[in-house]
Amino acid sequence: MTRHDRALLLPQEHGTYGEILFPLIAALAIGSPGAGAWGIAVASLGGFLAHEGFVVLLGRRGGRARREQARAAWRSLLGFGGIGLAGVWLAASGLGAEAWPWLALAAALSGLAILVAWSGRERTLGGEMLAAIALSAWCVPTALAAGCPLRLALTLWAAWSLVFMVATCAVHVVIARSTRRPHLEPLAAGWLLAVGAPVAAALLEWSGAVPSGTTVVLLPSCVAAAVVLTAPVTAHRLRDIGWSFIAVSTVTLALMLGLLR
Repeated sequence: MTRHDRALLLPQEHGTYGEILFPLIAALAIGSPGAGAWGIAVASLGGFLAHEGFVVLLGRRGGRARREQARAAWRSLLGFGGIGLAGVWLAASGLGAEAWPWLALAAALSGLAILVAWSGRERTLGGEMLAAIALSAWCVPTALAAGCPLRLALTLWAAWSLVFMVATCAVHVVIARSTRRPHLEPLAAGWLLAVGAPVAAALLEWSGAVPSGTTVVLLPSCVAAAVVLTAPVTAHRLRDIGWSFIAVSTVTLALMLGLLR
């Protein structure tokens, strides 16, 4: 038995771990989770972790990976997929009617993201932004199942989607600059999100459409992205940039727990 056969396969895109964990933690910590909320969290994490085995078996990691890691891929798909199904069973016993449509939407968005990955466009700007939106979407049914009002659940989703999308734009700009490729699209999208999101949040907060404090919650990620978009940072600092955005996400989570409860 090879090393590949003995191992469980985990998603290779390290940034996606934060894209599903931070929103779930926020939803569980702000609400009062019971069986329904914990079940959705387990189901979403199980499906997320099963994804790598699935794409290996489909050959998206190459023919060699499919041959050498087939056993590990099946073990990962069945094991993590089983955990996800157990989460669905747990959620079904304690999930209110309001959460079911949002659970279906989160599943549909995740399915769409998988189709984009299957098409080979998962590393494009649009593909990565869709993944950020889809993974963050699981916080909505989780928050609703934990007793949060819909307005707060949607605010969490929007805020985390913005945090991850603006970080994605910044990283794409750094990579494009370092490889001397055109970077107008991620640069324009990054500045639009970094400047426009706090302004839009302030207007929505003033109208009462989102909870008080939403604008402050968005500011750390927008400022961090603006710095990366402006500074002459090269691709060899991507690891540092990644850890910086993890730190920013941690600050964002702390602000959510302090301001949006």
